[in-house]
Amino acid sequence: MNRNKPLRLIDLSKTETKTETECDTKPKLTLNRLSRIPIQCPLETCPATICKQDLLYHLTSQHLRSHVRKHLQLAFDGERCTLVFDPSQLLAMQTICLGVLLYGGERGGQEPLPGAREFSHRNRLPRHSELEPLQDYLPVMVLVRKTGFLDWVLPDRNVESDEDTHGCAKSRVEWVRHLDFTSDTYPKFSKNLHRARNSEKFCDLKQRDISEHERADLRNLDMYTIWTQSAPCIRPLRVCMTVFNRSLSDGRSALGWVANSGRVYPEIGGKQLPKDRHSMWLTQQELQEMCGAEYHLQLEVILNVSVE
Repeated sequence: MNRNKPLRLIDLSKTETKTETECDTKPKLTLNRLSRIPIQCPLETCPATICKQDLLYHLTSQHLRSHVRKHLQLAFDGERCTLVFDPSQLLAMQTICLGVLLYGGERGGQEPLPGAREFSHRNRLPRHSELEPLQDYLPVMVLVRKTGFLDWVLPDRNVESDEDTHGCAKSRVEWVRHLDFTSDTYPKFSKNLHRARNSEKFCDLKQRDISEHERADLRNLDMYTIWTQSAPCIRPLRVCMTVFNRSLSDGRSALGWVANSGRVYPEIGGKQLPKDRHSMWLTQQELQEMCGAEYHLQLEVILNVSVE
């Protein structure tokens, strides 16, 4: 290589102009471009499939029926919402809804509520009920799930699907080798069934000859995953989550995105774990160091709409 030869510089102005032009020509996301595909209820024991307009009514009528007012909070840009829960009461491998934040945009601003300004679809709620005034708020679920370390770390949750933010989809056909008709629920691919059996065998501690000390170490690696998930809307929402102990002397924070916000197709359409950019996770050992004998945690959530 001739070191005396001058380097050819790239014209960055042309590159930036091209990028800006491409961004300008890219259509903005609107309500009529959002997918109409219903999603499964993310709560573990619920088999329901729900439409985006029915998310709030489903949660209040099926899961939060006895304490509706306790589990609903109004949420505006930059304002804190606080929830309290006890991690020791959570069951393993079950997703629990800690509460529903009703996002209303900027408090006192000139813009109307999300449903009225077509930021999101209006909630379908019974007429003349106490829930009817909430039809224009965007429901954001605050979810938590207790899992084993291997169940959390083995799946690749960050693989992007072919359906990106702007709805560009590439169909791919996967051939079925044979179907498992012995299942009581639905047929499964043989490949997925084989993978599930291997995972169960690998994670079943009763089949492994390990010491009690190793069992305690594995229990300390239990994971608590906390994330937020909303009904579809046309712009992504940022979220800041912070957990404190009861005395507010120790805490953990995470910045991320609200799952399913600002997407044509939902990123979470069922009961799968969220991607890392949506979640905050804690280990059992971290909880013990933070809380000691008192397991009550205060979860602070702050929502903000993403700047275009």
